[in-house]
Parts: sequence; C-alpha cells; structure tokens
Amino acid sequence: MRFRGAGAVVAGVVLLMSGAVSTAQADDASPPQPVVPATAGLPQSGRSSGAAYAHEHPGSAPAGSNDFSCTPSPDHPEPVVLAHGTDASAYADWAALSPILAADGYCVFALNYGGAPGADSYGTEDIVASAEEFGRFVDRVRAATGADKVDAVGYS
Repeated sequence: MRFRGAGAVVAGVVLLMSGAVSTAQADDASPPQPVVPATAGLPQSGRSSGAAYAHEHPGSAPAGSNDFSCTPSPDHPEPVVLAHGTDASAYADWAALSPILAADGYCVFALNYGGAPGADSYGTEDIVASAEEFGRFVDRVRAATGADKVDAVGYS
C-alpha cells in the first residue's frame, strides 16, 4: 500500500512539473518573498551557511529569485522554479544556485512550501497539500511571465 501511494505522488509531481496539470485557483495572493543578497552577512561556503541564515531570517528568498516582473528571454524561455527539500527552505537549498541562474539570464523563482504554521523549515507537511501549494506558485509564475511551462528543479 505504501508503494501505491508513493507511485501516485510521483505521477502527480511528474504531471505537475510537465505543465499537464494546472491548479487554476489564484488563492495564493501573498506577495513575493523578499530577495536577500547572497552577500548579506552570509559566508558562501555551502548549504549549512544558507540553512543558518534562513533560520535567522525566516521567509528569506535566495538572491536573484522571485522577480515577478522578469520576462523570459528567447535563450531561456522557461522560468526556473526551485523546489527545496524536506525540512529545508528555499534560501537554505538555493542561496548559491539562484543568483548564478539569474545572472545567466534565467527568470528564477523559489518558494517555501509544505511548512507547519510558524515553522522555519518546510517540506514536512502533507505531500498532497504541498503539491497543490507548489502548483499554485507555478501557475502564478506562468501568469506573471507569460510562459507556457516552467523548468522545475528540486533538491532533497
């Protein structure tokens, strides 16, 4: 039974990432997370530094991400949506890569999803609810950028 549920989740994530599933609700009206410069007191020595910074600055988004006015270029027509891992955050997992992608001309987006109320790490709650939250964010990115689909990159 565990494998059947896992298969359904994997299939749902694959469909979500392919753009074949759309969650048309736009009930996530929260503003974009603030962008924190990669050099804001954070030694860029790896994920542990990012996790420490994210813990001290909840809600921080990695530098270069969440510019909802970004227009995809012909060289990079799909926005990149970065998905953090379990018990992590967007900043902890993507503080190093996000500014590199943005500097290379990609429209980059990252969110914190699947967290308990008041949590400072995410990806720990119901996986179906997390997938729905991620899907709403992808819809919001697509609407803002005019892109038909996104490139989703995950880390865990």
